[in-house]
Amino acid sequence: MKAGDDTMDGSRSALIVASDDYTDPGLRRLRAPASDAQALAGVLRDPAIGGFQVRTLLNQPAHEVNLAVEEFFADRRPDDLLLLHFSCHGVKDEGGELYFAAANTKLRRLGATAVAAEFVNRRMSRSRSRRVVLLLDCCYAGAFERGMTARAGTGIAIEEQFGGRGRAVITASSAMEYAFEGDELADTQALAPSVFTSALVEGLETGEADRDQDGLVALDELYDYVFDKVQAATPNQTPGKWTFGVQGDLYIARRSRPVATPAPLPPELQQAIDHPLAAVRAGAVQELARLFGSRHAGLALAGRLALERLTQDDSRAVCAAATAALGAQAQPAVSQPVPPQPVPPQPVPPRLDPTPAPKPPTAAVRQPPAAGQTTADRVQEPASWPPPPEHVTRGRPRPRKDGSPELGGHLRGDYRGDRLATWPQRVGAALIDELAFIPGMILFWAGVANNTFPVVLLGLVALAINAYNRWHLQGTTGQSWGKRALHLRLVRMTDKQPIGFGAAFLRGLAHTLDILTAGVGYLFPLWDVRRQTLADKVMKTVVISTRDRLQRPANVVDRPSAQGSGDSRQAS
Repeated sequence: MKAGDDTMDGSRSALIVASDDYTDPGLRRLRAPASDAQALAGVLRDPAIGGFQVRTLLNQPAHEVNLAVEEFFADRRPDDLLLLHFSCHGVKDEGGELYFAAANTKLRRLGATAVAAEFVNRRMSRSRSRRVVLLLDCCYAGAFERGMTARAGTGIAIEEQFGGRGRAVITASSAMEYAFEGDELADTQALAPSVFTSALVEGLETGEADRDQDGLVALDELYDYVFDKVQAATPNQTPGKWTFGVQGDLYIARRSRPVATPAPLPPELQQAIDHPLAAVRAGAVQELARLFGSRHAGLALAGRLALERLTQDDSRAVCAAATAALGAQAQPAVSQPVPPQPVPPQPVPPRLDPTPAPKPPTAAVRQPPAAGQTTADRVQEPASWPPPPEHVTRGRPRPRKDGSPELGGHLRGDYRGDRLATWPQRVGAALIDELAFIPGMILFWAGVANNTFPVVLLGLVALAINAYNRWHLQGTTGQSWGKRALHLRLVRMTDKQPIGFGAAFLRGLAHTLDILTAGVGYLFPLWDVRRQTLADKVMKTVVISTRDRLQRPANVVDRPSAQGSGDSRQAS
């Protein structure tokens, strides 16, 4: 968690009630509650996860549980977060009233020996806290006369049993399909470990319940995680959730482990990062820096990774802005210096031989050279104090209008260390590729005009060969026959990888823009910084040379890439 995060502030208390050993033989012993109570108490008590003050009651009689519940909800403040967990048998009497079985519960004397749900609801209603979470991991059943076999209803009426303002209820199951046969509870799942509480503990302990990767586990996220886990383990069990007048999110825990998967960036921001214009990418740096410093752990990770990627941008301005943003976030907070204690002044003895303090040199007055004196013979004195610094920019690459430096005299032609294809090279590659297209079109239309099927078929074969060359070969390898002959390659701007068959087909359609502009779009590489046609700009592609890379001058320093590989990029 980031410092200053107040979403987990305030008093946080938890009461865990677990019963697995009963005196009444009709209530079968449960195996899960004791271990589940210890595991849940551990993650809730952990200051790095839940930060709760936890009290656990294990196999206590009903009157002790009632007293603990009343004390738990008494003397609270409205912003206190209270979590009450029951892990036991849940029993309904003939009137449909729900009870939680305690160690001394008798099925025929529920009112006196069990914890009534109506009592728990009254305590919650009279509490001043408006942030109450009730977790019920119970095996529900109906109580009937000896010798009868019957099943209770399919719901437990949570709204009626636990309704109120400022509370949320999560149950292990929304169905009550358990039966009494004689005086024994015929629940074959009673001896199995609790899938519900195990999922609660796992989601909080591992941090996997933090679905939105913000570093906090909200109640809704915890329920969604538990629901998926329980359904995967036992499809016939469906956890339920009810909220009554809860305002805002209830955060149950912090994420105990660092976020490893970045959250997706907003689409508009991602488009700005991938934009071909350097000014737009530079504008995205400020928003990425804000996300990097935000409390949302997933977005902070995504912002940092995007900034690290932009430090390798081919634009000097974008690279410098991203590097500065990362450096600002990496600097530790500067502590306030402690003011020094005042020291009483000590008498200073007079100096016997005082030496005058040095004075800055004054501006020299230019005098005409004397007879026989040259300019080199005169002492050059600075005209101001302190003297002006030397030109620190001497030897650095000269900036271009688009923000990227000049490399060895190439104003245009560099993209991330690779030489861009020139316009004549691209024209030559296109002419080679047209060797299949133009004859195919001629044969096809000649066959159609003369109604000659073999000629039409031959033209279609030539056009199919052209499609294979332009879309499949160029899309999957980056090189059509023409580009391969001239050592060129079509790649994506983002990672310099082939664009794929589908994108190559769409790029072919995008060339319509080059045609609709009376062919001007095909001339864009003559003056464009990245030597792109209009189709390249739409599809965010560039054509690079595979035969040679740019030779960098000595005054340009290489930086290692973010991954630490040998690939280097131009320093800004």
